[in-house]
Amino acid sequence: MRWPDGMLGVGIVGFAAALAGCGEPYVLHARLTDQVFRERAAAEFVPGMTPGEVELRLDELRQDPRLRLWYPATDAHGRTQLARFFAPGGFWVTREDQLVEWIDLAFDFTPNGRSDGERLGDLWMYRDKVRYFQGGVAYGPRRPAMGRVRDWPGSPPPPVDPYQDAWRVWGGR
Repeated sequence: MRWPDGMLGVGIVGFAAALAGCGEPYVLHARLTDQVFRERAAAEFVPGMTPGEVELRLDELRQDPRLRLWYPATDAHGRTQLARFFAPGGFWVTREDQLVEWIDLAFDFTPNGRSDGERLGDLWMYRDKVRYFQGGVAYGPRRPAMGRVRDWPGSPPPPVDPYQDAWRVWGGR
């Protein structure tokens, strides 16, 4: 069978246009290096964002809302939202012996003294991991978790302290 004149060119141009419109499906994920993740997070989240703006941006970035948790304010930090990023596609164990990594972003919101509520003042990140072997947890995570780390297929629980050993992405109050 022979393609009609010009149809092959139209097909190639259409395919190339479709690829050009398909950017990276997950901008932030655990397979990025720390430096790249930090740079991308700093570009996506800026000082002064409201909690609603951060939530909206997390939704747009396809971060799973089930992997978000609010912590109350403390003497050292304002109200904090933790958002966990796994590899693209989410938490998934596919082998008997597998290392699962993730990056937690901690959004530190502080009251701004005005009637429009709290604003993002600091952004922190922490990379952690768990090794699963023969259906059980071999080791990890490094930070104390809010609950027992269950055997596979249980996803690791959030940390007790989202700032323990975390690195500042930006901020500095």
